[in-house]
Amino acid sequence: MGLFGPPDVGKMRERNNVNGLIKALGYKKDHSVRKAATKALGNIRDPRVVEPLIAALKDEEKKVRETAAFYLGKIGDPRVVEPLIDALKKDEEKDVREEAAWMLGKIGDPRAVEPLIAALKDEEKKVREEAARQLGKIGDPRAVEPLIDALKKDEDVGWAAAMALEEIGDPRAVEPLIAALKDEEKDVRDRAVHVLGEIGDPRAVEPLIAALKDKEEKVRERAASKLGRFGDPRAVEPLIDALKIAYDGGGSTLNAVNSLEVLNWQPDQGEAGAIYWACKNEWKKVAELGAPALKALIKGLNASDFEARLISAEALGEIGDPRAVKPLIAALKIEEYQDQVLVCETVAKALDKLGWQADQGETGALYWIAKQEWDKVAALGSPAVEPLIATLEAGYYMIDLVSHQRGYEVIEAIEKNLVNVGKPADWTFRKEVYHLIDAAAKALGKIGEPAVEPLIKKLQSGYSNSRRFQNTYSASSYRTSGSLRTIARVLVHLYHQGTLSEQSKKRILELREHITRRHIDSAMCDGMLHKDNSGIGVDFPL
Repeated sequence: MGLFGPPDVGKMRERNNVNGLIKALGYKKDHSVRKAATKALGNIRDPRVVEPLIAALKDEEKKVRETAAFYLGKIGDPRVVEPLIDALKKDEEKDVREEAAWMLGKIGDPRAVEPLIAALKDEEKKVREEAARQLGKIGDPRAVEPLIDALKKDEDVGWAAAMALEEIGDPRAVEPLIAALKDEEKDVRDRAVHVLGEIGDPRAVEPLIAALKDKEEKVRERAASKLGRFGDPRAVEPLIDALKIAYDGGGSTLNAVNSLEVLNWQPDQGEAGAIYWACKNEWKKVAELGAPALKALIKGLNASDFEARLISAEALGEIGDPRAVKPLIAALKIEEYQDQVLVCETVAKALDKLGWQADQGETGALYWIAKQEWDKVAALGSPAVEPLIATLEAGYYMIDLVSHQRGYEVIEAIEKNLVNVGKPADWTFRKEVYHLIDAAAKALGKIGEPAVEPLIKKLQSGYSNSRRFQNTYSASSYRTSGSLRTIARVLVHLYHQGTLSEQSKKRILELREHITRRHIDSAMCDGMLHKDNSGIGVDFPL
C-alpha cells in the first residue's frame, strides 16, 4: 500500500503480490481500487485468491461484486458454486445476478440447475435470458419443462429458451413442443417449429407438415426450412404445395426450394417444376416447359431481372394462352424498370401472336412505340404524349447506365439477350436507345398542340420521378442534359413550327430564359461551391 495514498494495484499485480491485493480488497475509500484488486486477483492462478474473491461478492459496490462473480467463474473452483448461487438468488443488482447466472453455466456444476431454473422467474429480463442460456449449456434434462414453459409464456426470453432446448436436445421436449405448435401466439409456434427441427425427432414430421399451413407466413417458412433435415419423403408433396402457395402469394420460396433439394426432389415437367426453375432464376428452363409454365412466366414479366422479363414475354407469345394478354399489355408500360423499354418490342410481338388488336388510347400508343411504328404513334395524338415522354426518359436513363461501374457488364448482357430473341447480330445498345430517343422526340413534334402542356409540365419538374426507376440502376448521374434538353428542343421546334395556338406559344415563350440558360453543375461563388441545375442550355432564337 502507498504510504499516503491508495494501494498501488498495478505494481502489486506486476509482482504477483497476492497478500497485498487481498488487503487492497478492504480499501474502503475507493471502490475502483477494490474493483481493480478483484480483477488482478482473478487473473492470478493461486488457490489463495478464491476465498477473498468469494468475500468480494458481498462488497457494497455492485461493480466489485459483478467483477468478483466474473473472475470466480473463470477460476471455476468448486468452492465458488454455492456463493455464486447465493448471489444469483439474493443480490439486489440485476447485473450481478446476470453475471452469476453466466458463470454458473460456465462452471457447469449440476448444483446450479435448480437455482437457474428458479431464475427463469427473475423480475429482470436479462437475468431470465441468461438463466435460460446457461441451462442449455449445462444440458440437464431437469430444465426441459421449465424451459418449455418459458418458451410459451415469456415473450422476452422465448428465443433464449428455444436455443437452450435445442442444445439440450432431450426427446422429452418433443411432445410439449408439438403441443406448442397450436399455441395462439405466433412467436411461440415459430420457436416450437425451430426447436423441433433442430432436435430432429421423427415424431415432429407430421406436425411440421401441418405447420406449412399455419396462418402466419414466418411459421410456414420456418417449417419449410426444417422439414428437409428429417430426410422423410412424406414432406415432399406438402413442400411442393407450400412452394406453389408461397410463389402465388409473393412469399419467400427459398426455404421450400432448399428443403426439396435436400430431399433429392427432381423438378417435374409441370407447374411445380416451372416454379422451381423460376425461383432458381433459370428462366430458359422455365420457358422450355411451355404451357405448364404459364403462371411462372406471367409472374416473370414483373421480375427485376431483364432476362426474366424478356424470356417470359417471348415464351408467352409462343404458348398462345389468352390469359397472358392482360399481363402482357401491362408489361408495355415503362414504370418500374427503365430497361423495360428494350423488352417492349418482344412484348408487342407476343401480343401479335395472341391476336390482340391495339386500341386508340394510351395502351395502343405503348404498343406502337414498342413496334417502332412512329407515324401510328403520332396519329393517336394526346394519348401518345405521356408514353412518348416516358420513352424519352427511359432512353436517357439507359444511356446514363454506361457511366456506372457495372454499366458495360449490364449492357453486354442486355445485348446478348436481345440478339437471342431475334435482334440482328450487329444490333447495339447505344444505336437502339439513341434511335428511340430521336424517334420519340420527332413523334412528339408531330403531335403538336396536345403535347405542349405535358412537355412544359415535365420540363418544369426538373426531372421526372427518377425514384420510380431506383430499383434497377442508380439515377444519381441523371442530368438535365438528357431528356430535359430533348424536351426543350421539342418545345422550341413546336414554337417555330407555326401550328400552335397563341396561348401555347406564350406558355413556351415564358420558359425561354430557363431553356436558354447554360446548365452548370457547380460553380465557385464567394469561395464556396454552389450547385445549380436550373439551366438547360438549348438555343431558342426569336
